[in-house]
Amino acid sequence: MGKIKKYKYDNWWNGEVTLNYSRNVWRKDDIPIIVEWVNFNEKDTRRIKEKQKEIFEQKVSDFLIKIKDDFLKQFDGSLMKNELWRDEIQQCWDIMFAPIPNSKIITLNHWDCSFEFQDLMDIQRYIKRKIKKGIEDGYDYIHSPQCKYQDKSIPDSRIYARFVWEYCKWLESLIIKEEKTENVELKEKAIQVPKNRIDSDEVKQSRIWFKVGLHFANGEMDTLILKHRKGTMTNCTAIASELGNKNFRPYISESINGTNENDKNIFANNEKTNFIIRYCESSSITVVDSFKNRLK
Repeated sequence: MGKIKKYKYDNWWNGEVTLNYSRNVWRKDDIPIIVEWVNFNEKDTRRIKEKQKEIFEQKVSDFLIKIKDDFLKQFDGSLMKNELWRDEIQQCWDIMFAPIPNSKIITLNHWDCSFEFQDLMDIQRYIKRKIKKGIEDGYDYIHSPQCKYQDKSIPDSRIYARFVWEYCKWLESLIIKEEKTENVELKEKAIQVPKNRIDSDEVKQSRIWFKVGLHFANGEMDTLILKHRKGTMTNCTAIASELGNKNFRPYISESINGTNENDKNIFANNEKTNFIIRYCESSSITVVDSFKNRLK
């Protein structure tokens, strides 16, 4: 066996070599030098990995800045501000969690863009593994900006997935403010929310009570309760943190304890629980017995 050729951090950074773990494209007459981690010493490997993480975070940040700005401009000119706001959130949730149609190309109506089937699969895989389960797969797939064998026409699915998650959290923080007051200012515009407004199914699915209720219905909440219970006490703050939204806490607490001091007990509202059950039935989600047993 011949001696393994070694390269430096600068070889990777300058685009002279391309990692085998990245998505690569080239013409027939190109002769890229494809390498693996074994071709770098420990110090250079560590430097590359640190830079890959930095590039990943910067690309996500760039996406967020642009799309937030685009949304605020749309919002400023919209005559249906509430609908725009909520449709934006629903689009994020559909990308991250909705069943993917069995089609090579999937078109998103609200954002007016298309994805390939495999890209959506990769996005949802990242959301499930990294965002939900906390599994760290690293950033080996990130190219050096100088690499000429990368496809710059589309973002990496994992970068896009992280952007969608962060963008959705930003949008939901605005909705949380909306739920606490009759109106909220966004770019110096007041969004009025009539108290007698009847929410559509899509709007209901964007609400915190629905998201928390779905965790109860599919049984995930039972697992988290067992994980974070000490004696007779359940750490609802830890559960909310693990689910990725600290604002879930009062909904979880009141629903578990059967109290309704702040109208956060999901099981105290038959309309809400019936909606969750109908949603589960239409989405082929099995409703666990513990959810049914909590119904009033």
